[in-house]
Amino acid sequence: MNAIEGVYIIGGLLGPLLFSFMIQWYYWQNAYLIIAVMTGIAGLFLLKTNINESEVVNQESTQPKLSQTFTLLYYPLVWVFLICNVLCGMLELGYKTWLPTFNTQVFQLSEAQSVLFLSIFSGGMALSRFSVGYLQKNLSWLSIQIINLASGFVLTLIVLMAASQKQYALLLAFMLASVGLFFGSIYPTICSSMLSLLPKYCHGAMTGLIVIFGQIGMTLGVSIIGFLSKKFSIHNAFYITLVPMLILPVLLFVYNKLSYNFNLAKS
Repeated sequence: MNAIEGVYIIGGLLGPLLFSFMIQWYYWQNAYLIIAVMTGIAGLFLLKTNINESEVVNQESTQPKLSQTFTLLYYPLVWVFLICNVLCGMLELGYKTWLPTFNTQVFQLSEAQSVLFLSIFSGGMALSRFSVGYLQKNLSWLSIQIINLASGFVLTLIVLMAASQKQYALLLAFMLASVGLFFGSIYPTICSSMLSLLPKYCHGAMTGLIVIFGQIGMTLGVSIIGFLSKKFSIHNAFYITLVPMLILPVLLFVYNKLSYNFNLAKS
């Protein structure tokens, strides 16, 4: 899952680079023409891709898909996982949406520079997702993620407290963008862990829950920072990102404990 999400986030890295380039040299709206062409190419690849679902079909439950979804919601482990999913969505899209605004308003960077730092954030997330598989050979996934969250919390707090030091604006902007390195792997790691605990015929129902609760988290992240920015300032609004970083280690610990004894077939 981390490898898949790592490839996915590369698009998040290249997107801001494309827009930064177009802002400087061409009409930025033309970036959407390039995206449209790439979308068409991706569609052609999808049509030519052979997807073998025979193993899932052979294990198929007689229980309707919607009923499977509601059945999963009976388990405390699933709710802890979904709340973690919401908090990860809040962090990821909150940063992706408002980081350029933060850089422009707080660090007084140009629009092109602000968008460019968003690529650094996405690049950090991609690197995090690709490297976590190697790190898990020597450390447990829980230890890695708690270290990541603690590091991200400290780094974000340092940047927010030093934001008035304009002479270090570029360094601080880079440090804030680097936070993506510390929580980029949380979402795919817990999703992979959750899916591995379930029989394959439940993966469709769980994936639906992952998408729904992930979107709830993303919406909350964008909306809360936007509301606080309007009420106070974008600088003060970013302090709210520290809250998920404080809550997630506790929930991940609870999730890890609950997962030891989880068995859907016996529940």
